[in-house]
Formats: sequence, structure tokens, C-alpha cells
Amino acid sequence: MLYNSSKAALNMYTINLAYELRDTPFKVNAVCPGFFATDFNNYRGTGTVQEGGAALPNTQ
Repeated sequence: MLYNSSKAALNMYTINLAYELRDTPFKVNAVCPGFFATDFNNYRGTGTVQEGGAALPNTQ
């Protein structure tokens, strides 16, 4: 239940931030890299944190 609540809060924050910055040149995106092993999920994920980070696009 903790995951669902934190995910919903993060999604709402992303929406609010995008709305606040709507008249600026900034874009707000949310990315879900997948189910990776962290202490948050008791290391039940299907990949490592390094694999999850590598899957994200480089926006620099």
C-alpha cells in the first residue's frame, strides 16, 4: 500500500509542476524505468538499479 500512495503522490506532483511551469520554456516529464531491485521493494525487482538508470534517456 505504501508504494501505491507514494506513486500517486509523485504523479500528482508531476502534474502540478507541469501546470505551474506551463508558461515557461521548461518541460516536465515523468519516467518509469521499470521494476528494479531496491530496498523499497525488498530487492524483488527484476533488474539492478544501474540497469534502470541506463534505461533512462539522456536529456543533457
